[in-house]
Amino acid sequence: MVFSLKNIDDAGFGLRDSSKLECLINRKSGTNQDQAAAAELVNVWGSCAHVFVATNAGRNLHAFESIPRSKWTPESEGLLLQDQESPIASVLSSTEHPSLIFIVHQNSMTECWEFTQSNYKWIKRNEFQLSNTKALKYCMSFFTLC
Repeated sequence: MVFSLKNIDDAGFGLRDSSKLECLINRKSGTNQDQAAAAELVNVWGSCAHVFVATNAGRNLHAFESIPRSKWTPESEGLLLQDQESPIASVLSSTEHPSLIFIVHQNSMTECWEFTQSNYKWIKRNEFQLSNTKALKYCMSFFTLC
């Protein structure tokens, strides 16, 4: 039996827009100071086949997915949320439904998004207030324990 190793990117799968992810992680930004502030990495979350990166003081959320290269489209830029009023506190994934994520903002507004396999896009499903109090840290620790 003969085996050969192949780079995952050569196999036809890879993170969509991975060069942008590399720039964000390596903190490479444009020459403009506003562009540099908007591109500054704040936080990174990962789930099965997805990487989420918060920039712009947590007000922008970029999503990078591992999908077949034949399904990549020019319009799939990867910017899921832009210029949010309240910064993003966390991105939580569902173990029962891996295509679902919950984006929790510092003001406790929570958005439920679903990644559709049919067209490889994110669709916002719902939005709700996680808490009426300022106890977001308590709520976040509860979600982490679940």
